[in-house]
Amino acid sequence: MSAIFTLTQKSETDVIREILGLAQEDDANWMIIDSESMKTTGGEMKLRMVGLTDQKDYETGNRLGWMRGLIVDLTENVVVCSSLGGSPLIVTDHLTPDANGDLVLTDLDGATVLVAEPVILRGEEGAIVRTYKYKGMNFFSTYKNIRAENCFWGDKKTYDLWIESGGEDYTKFDSLLETSTNIHFWMLTHKNMWLCNKWRKKSEVVLIAIKNVPRGIDDAKDITEIPDPGLDIDTANFHLRGGELFDPSTNTENVFVPEFAVLLTDEKTSLQNFFVGEFLLVFDNTGKMYRIEHPGYHWRQAMCNQNPNVVRQLYIASELSFSRASSFHQFIPFLQGFSDGNLQKALAEGPLVHWPGQVGLSDESQQPHEPSLRAVHKAFLMAVTFSKQQLVLDAISTYRHDTKMVFTKLMDMTYPVSSTPFVAKRITQLRTVAGTSKRLSYEENLKNLLEKEYGTSMYNLVGWATGKW
Repeated sequence: MSAIFTLTQKSETDVIREILGLAQEDDANWMIIDSESMKTTGGEMKLRMVGLTDQKDYETGNRLGWMRGLIVDLTENVVVCSSLGGSPLIVTDHLTPDANGDLVLTDLDGATVLVAEPVILRGEEGAIVRTYKYKGMNFFSTYKNIRAENCFWGDKKTYDLWIESGGEDYTKFDSLLETSTNIHFWMLTHKNMWLCNKWRKKSEVVLIAIKNVPRGIDDAKDITEIPDPGLDIDTANFHLRGGELFDPSTNTENVFVPEFAVLLTDEKTSLQNFFVGEFLLVFDNTGKMYRIEHPGYHWRQAMCNQNPNVVRQLYIASELSFSRASSFHQFIPFLQGFSDGNLQKALAEGPLVHWPGQVGLSDESQQPHEPSLRAVHKAFLMAVTFSKQQLVLDAISTYRHDTKMVFTKLMDMTYPVSSTPFVAKRITQLRTVAGTSKRLSYEENLKNLLEKEYGTSMYNLVGWATGKW
């Protein structure tokens, strides 16, 4: 009589679950988002980065938010790189401290949040970068990539943006150091990364926090060490720039961010949700980070949608012109009309901080499509960061001409089809469908089809028809 024994090898998910002390029922809420395996002078590494399956969980304070971007080594069963965790999002136009100087806020779920002993920093647009050394290798990691040196932001490598912003020295560690004891968290805020920021004027690398590395399973959520606010510190050749905006314990005004109030309150427009306002990063006394956005910034973020290609995003935002009148009225403001030429003259004198004319609520009955499209374009111009306003205005000025070129090239059967497969497929589809109508001519049918063509598809067709990209 013989017995058959089955040996089962643990999966990577099983090992990571054990390293981080997770319950099996949480498996559906997280996943491995990046992997790197290598051998160095310090030994073998099997690095895995984890993240939550739903991005919204980072904004709503999900209990697993602390896992965001954690990196583990499966050869040692340890956490290699820790995280600042999820950043619950709060949208408000004011901050009101209580008698103790703590902040009482309301999150997106409507729950009350007490932020004890807050440390408040300027919000920075860009990417969080973590620098550290492990097993003899220097690492440059974002929250999506373990080795982010060759990753791109738009058309440039993230590491090139890091160098251009002055971060080169912050990735250098003592050559005799095998493994660093701290993770340094930086905000890489390069002008190419700005989407709707209205205050920053130069690219920079800003130290957000220093955090001890948890080398075992005891505490993967260890407390963030916030550098002393308002001071320049020099620790192991790492320099903190910037500092705290204000001290809640000594200022009890309702809107009380002195260097920030110019953007939080604005006499030039009665619509606080449009154009003005920025955001803050707030840490409580446990190191938990909150992102507090002014309604104006929150609106601009929705318009820009974190798309580094602002021209493509202009075409995507143009879809709003097809919205129902009621929803269009709620999201897009009325902006007094100005010709592109007058806007070009105004922009030549400096960035458009405020719309140069009347601002109000959009007319709910605003029709037809063309005026709505123009309203969306004007609003998008005011949503983007100052350095991209000229690029957007140029794209707006040629929008109608460029989209008409698509019609012209589709009518010309001798004009070569795009070499990009998915664009070529769409061109073939449009030409085929336009020729199948028995009631309308090819030309009339094609015009009707293109009236409904918008977003990324139209952007790609314009690139084909004009040879721009």
